[in-house]
Amino acid sequence: MERRKQNWVVKRYLAGMPTRKIAAHLQISVRTIQRVIKNYKKFGSIIEPKQAGRPKQAINGRYKEIVKQHWDKFQCGSVKLHKILSTKGFGVSQRKIQQIMDENGFSAPCPKRRGQRKYCSYRWPSCTMVLHADWTHCPITGKDLIAFIDDHSRFIVGYGFYEGATTENTLNCLYRILFKYGVPYAIITDRGSHFYANKIGKKKRGKCEFQEVLEEMGIRHIVGRAHHPQTNGKIERWFGTYKRECNERFEDIDEYVQFYNNQRPHQRLGYKTPAEVFEDVQYFEIAGNSDDNVAG
Repeated sequence: MERRKQNWVVKRYLAGMPTRKIAAHLQISVRTIQRVIKNYKKFGSIIEPKQAGRPKQAINGRYKEIVKQHWDKFQCGSVKLHKILSTKGFGVSQRKIQQIMDENGFSAPCPKRRGQRKYCSYRWPSCTMVLHADWTHCPITGKDLIAFIDDHSRFIVGYGFYEGATTENTLNCLYRILFKYGVPYAIITDRGSHFYANKIGKKKRGKCEFQEVLEEMGIRHIVGRAHHPQTNGKIERWFGTYKRECNERFEDIDEYVQFYNNQRPHQRLGYKTPAEVFEDVQYFEIAGNSDDNVAG
């Protein structure tokens, strides 16, 4: 008899129900009911059901400290943290890591999940073949930030802070990247005026200075469709990651980009760092200062 039913039999017996009625209700023999009651009288307590599954095991205190130390450094979810620890030889399960994170308040509430993805992620076949570029306002410095990211490796090849998102500042950062890494096949941007000459009314569309420079250098300019941010989603995603992760752990953006490029595992890269995927390069130093930087 199931333990749940045994508990019910004992409770009905203590409430004064005759054993014959209990047996009739459960459609089992009176002898079985009497045996359950006999066991109850012998042990003096109602039989409690056993918890399903294996019993919980206490987590080693040393493992807890290791998980805390790595979370302080990476501040990521349990899945990525499990991958990081696994590569270092620690056999803590992802479930245990999540348990430790929950106990220490490291787990952030999960935002409302989206429906099925409508767009497929595409990756160009080699490094420095295609770059994504875009501008954003940096809430930390109060300046405008431009960044270029390699499509294949997600490696930040260059960035800079400026007082305005202009074509001149865009080219200033681009020239430094081209000097370091050479000319790519294509650069993907949105339709911002610093990248693209938008058509006004019925006037014939011209070309801005950025487009002319790319044309002179033989670089294909891929422009995202209007109201379609997914085209340039890799750099958009990086901006969100930077704004979320660049906190008191880092002195400035230089230190954060070094961390992002060389230490932070990327889920889309099979939990490798961008530097590990970037061809023929093992470690990168930041040259220059935060006003205009090229990673390399």
